[in-house]
Amino acid sequence: MLAIFSRFRSEVATGDPTADIPWSSATDLQLILINEGHALPYKLTFYDKIPLEAKFKDLAYVTSYALFAPIFNKEKIPRDLWPRSYGDILNLLATRRELFPKGSICSFDPIRSGFALVARYYQYKTMEPYFTIMYSRAGEIGAQLHAASGPQIERVRTGECVYVFI
Repeated sequence: MLAIFSRFRSEVATGDPTADIPWSSATDLQLILINEGHALPYKLTFYDKIPLEAKFKDLAYVTSYALFAPIFNKEKIPRDLWPRSYGDILNLLATRRELFPKGSICSFDPIRSGFALVARYYQYKTMEPYFTIMYSRAGEIGAQLHAASGPQIERVRTGECVYVFI
């Protein structure tokens, strides 16, 4: 999709004819195009049935839900301490810091990932104060930020990262 996105932006910049509707499941690319003024308002016929949180300036609508969950390296955390909730994770970060060497926490970078930005907004909105505390503790440990999940999963697999959260 990045090639189509780049081509569309290039054609717009030079005034060449371009696609009428570029579409991507990549939220960050959609938001960039919307914020650059490449979207027209459109009200769906079932507009009133859509939750307010699923509407973005009548220019975009949430079309799906994404499941996301924290992951951890089972070899780096003793079995009896495997977290089953965000509360467990916060407890580990507070009481067992030796399990998390500097740089051993990975997360999505909300500056480079629209998905991460949206996810963090809703986490903050629905799960405060867990996330403020978690981000603070992750920052103290020295979190690695990535734009995509691939590098994070690989770093957990190899043991470089002990824990990954959105």
